[in-house]
Amino acid sequence: MNDFMNLAGKRILLLGATADIGRAIALNARDLGAEVQGIVRQDPGDMGFPVEALDLLDALAVEAYVRRLDTPLDGLVYCIGDSIKAPLSSLTPDVVHRAVDVNLNTLIVMLRALVMARKLKRGASVVLVSSVSAYLGVRGMAPYAMTKSALLVATRTFSNELMRHGVRVNSVSPVMVRTRMFEPEQQAWLEEMSKRHYPQGLGEPVDVAAPVLFLLSDEASAINGTDIILSAGAMTTA
Repeated sequence: MNDFMNLAGKRILLLGATADIGRAIALNARDLGAEVQGIVRQDPGDMGFPVEALDLLDALAVEAYVRRLDTPLDGLVYCIGDSIKAPLSSLTPDVVHRAVDVNLNTLIVMLRALVMARKLKRGASVVLVSSVSAYLGVRGMAPYAMTKSALLVATRTFSNELMRHGVRVNSVSPVMVRTRMFEPEQQAWLEEMSKRHYPQGLGEPVDVAAPVLFLLSDEASAINGTDIILSAGAMTTA
């Protein structure tokens, strides 16, 4: 049991590495022995692990990146999520298209490229970071919640499709997490959301990192097509 959640030697690609949750996953995976590379939109400088700037909506650029990978990956973590908010009164197709591009298509482009190039090892683990918003009807959050719900469908469907390749696909759905994504002027809204929906309060990035790292580990080899809900009590309230 001393080697529980030992990721030594595992090569893990993390999409969305600059976000607080992504960085927490990367740094803790590194501390457990993994070789982590992050994909970012713009190079942020030293992150404590290697990163590469890449437009994940540019299929040709993504395919070229995948071809450069010298060995297949042991893990892929999808941790991209733009909290796009719009009530029905201001919800337009353009808003929805933007949410789908940022929060869903970026996964499809990379995962398809990796699978087609056979750059996921047999025994590899794919972990998608969804949201408890996929389960709750939070006002004004439809664009974000719809795309996060789509990740749950992707988890079940892709786990079925990739099972024959020995690749597992799971997801985690965290409660709203206190990150830099929220501007200072949104803090009052955050606190109100916490009181209304999350009895145990807002989550922290490390709360999400822990189950993601478990799903990447060999100890989770029997878990496939499953979502782990990190609801902080939100799913138990009336």
